[in-house]
Amino acid sequence: MFRYTCPHCSTVLEYGEDLTGRKVECGGCGGKFVVEAATPLVPEPEPAPAPAPASEPKAQSAAVGGKRSTLNASGRRRSVASGKKKAGPKGPIIALIVAVAFCAAFAFFLILEKNRKASSSSRCVQKKVVAEQEAVASGGETKRSTPGGVEPASARVAPQAEESQRFTLKGKLVGWKHATARPDLLRFKLVGYKDDGGGSLQLPSAGVAIEDVDLSGFVDAYVTMALMGRYDETGSKIRTDRIVKVERLAGAELQAYLGAIERVAAREFDTSPNALPFSGTWGPRMSIPSAMQPDDVEHFNVAQFVAQISRLTSASYVMVNVTQPAHGNYFTGPHPELAKVLKLSKPAFPARDILGEVLAGIEKTGKKALVYFAAEGFHAHGNEESRAAWDRHVKALGMTHDDATGELLVGYYAERYGRRIHGWWFDGSNGLDAKERLLWRKLVRAGNPDSIVVFNRMAGPPYRSTAQCDYFGGHPTPRSKHKFWDMINLPMIEAIEAGPWMDPDGKPVDDPGNGAMGHVFMGMQDRWNFGKCAFPPAQAIEWTTRVVGAGGMYTWHAPRTGSRMAGGQFRLLLKINDAVEKLPHLSPE
Repeated sequence: MFRYTCPHCSTVLEYGEDLTGRKVECGGCGGKFVVEAATPLVPEPEPAPAPAPASEPKAQSAAVGGKRSTLNASGRRRSVASGKKKAGPKGPIIALIVAVAFCAAFAFFLILEKNRKASSSSRCVQKKVVAEQEAVASGGETKRSTPGGVEPASARVAPQAEESQRFTLKGKLVGWKHATARPDLLRFKLVGYKDDGGGSLQLPSAGVAIEDVDLSGFVDAYVTMALMGRYDETGSKIRTDRIVKVERLAGAELQAYLGAIERVAAREFDTSPNALPFSGTWGPRMSIPSAMQPDDVEHFNVAQFVAQISRLTSASYVMVNVTQPAHGNYFTGPHPELAKVLKLSKPAFPARDILGEVLAGIEKTGKKALVYFAAEGFHAHGNEESRAAWDRHVKALGMTHDDATGELLVGYYAERYGRRIHGWWFDGSNGLDAKERLLWRKLVRAGNPDSIVVFNRMAGPPYRSTAQCDYFGGHPTPRSKHKFWDMINLPMIEAIEAGPWMDPDGKPVDDPGNGAMGHVFMGMQDRWNFGKCAFPPAQAIEWTTRVVGAGGMYTWHAPRTGSRMAGGQFRLLLKINDAVEKLPHLSPE
C-alpha cells in the first residue's frame, strides 16, 4: 500500500500501487493533481503458519455439547468425554501417513486461501485506481460530489462487495415505455448527473435492484438518488447494483443544481461563430478505407472519388474520416511514432497516407473538408491487442485515456493536415466532460484556427448539444428504431427553420455567437455504411432545401463502392445538387 496527500484539501488516501508522477483526482474534493511522492506503508505482519505436525497427527475435533467428537486414524468418529485425555489412536503405518497428509494439506489450504483473499483485495483496489484515473478524463463519470457526482471517498479506499460502492447522483429522472419489447414495463434513465449537465444513466426497471423503490412517482422530476453500483472496466459507465433512496430536489438545493449546470453551459471559450461560413450549405459524406481494410487502402483511386464530388457543384464541403466508423482503433492516415511504440500485429495505421491524398483532392475542387472521428479511440470494441498496447503506453506517460486520445491522436492529425481540415465531427463523445471537450477544441484549433467542432450527444429530435460546439451533430433517431426518412425526424428540419442558431437545448438564439448552427446528418439507406438507396427522392430534396434555405447545414452519407460513392445514392445526390442550385443565393450576414 502507498499513501499520498491531496494538496487541495489535505485528504490522505491509500492505494495498492505507487502513483508517483501520475495524474489523479481526489475523491474528497474532486481536485486533480500530479502525485509528487507516495509513502509506502509497512504491511501488517502476517501470523506465522502453524508448525508442521509431529510424527503422530493430532486428532481433529469439534465441540458437541459437553463432549468432543474425535476422528480416529480410520476416519470414524467417536465421542470422548470433555476434559479427559486419551492416548492417540494406534493403527497401521499407512493410516498414520494418510492422517499426516490430511493435516498438511489442510494447513496448506488455509495459507493459500489467505493469500488469495489478500491478492483479490489488492486487485480490487488497483482496478479502482485505474477507473478513477480514466474517469478524470470516460468517460467521464468522475468521482465528484457536486453537482451529481459521487460522495467524497474516505481516507482509505476499501471496495464494498467486490468494488460495489455508494453513489449519490443528482439529475432529472426520465421514464418511457419501449414500443416493442415489453411495452407494459416503464423504463428509467437519470439524465444530467455529470458536472456539465450531461450523462445518461440507464436504471433497472425491475428485479431486486429496485424492489424497495418506486421510481414511477418521480418521472420528469429532478431528484437526488443514492445507489450502490460500480464502474465498468473502462471506468466510463456506472452499473447499478441496487437503488437505495430517491428524493425530489427542491428549493435552494434544486436552484443550486440548475445554476451549476447553467454556468458550465455558458459559451466561455469564445464568441466567434466559426460555423457562419457553413450557414446555408450542404455536402456529401463517404467513409474512405482505413488500416482495418488494407487491400482497400492499397487500391483506392482518389481521382475517381474526386471526379464524383466535382459534379456536386452546389455542395460546399465533403466529409471523410480519420477513423474507421465505429472503430476508433483504426485510422486512415499514418502515425509513424505511435506505430513504432505500439508494435501491433495488425497495424492500426496505414503506410499509405490515403487521408492526406483525399484531403488534397477535395481542396483542388474548391470545397472544404470535414472529418469524422470516433472519440473512443483505442477503447473502441473489436481489437483487444491494440487496446492493451495503447493502455500500457498511456499509463507509462502518466496520462488518462481521453487526454491521450486528444493529444496523441486528435492533436497529431490536426497538426499534420493543418488547414486542409475545416471541421471535426466527434462521434461517441458523451464520455468527455466540459474540460476535455475544451482541450480537444483547442487542439483542433491549433491545426486550423477556423475549424468548426461538434461533440455529438444526441440521436434524433429534440436537438441537444454542448456549449463547446460550433454546430450540432444532427444524428437522426437511431436507424435500429426508425428509418432515416421516417417522420419522427421531421422536428429536426422544423427546429432549424425556427432558427438555425440554437443553444445547447435546441432553443433559437438571435446572435450566432451565443449558439451553435443547426445541422442534419443522415444516410440514404437503411444502414449507415451499406444498403440500397431507399430515401424517397422528393422528400430528400424537400428536407435539404428547407434546411439550406433556412440557413442551416445538411450532410448526406453515401456508402462506398470501391473508390466511389454507391451509384443509387450518388444519383440522388445529383438531384439534390440540382435543386439546391435553383435556390436563391445565400450570403452570410
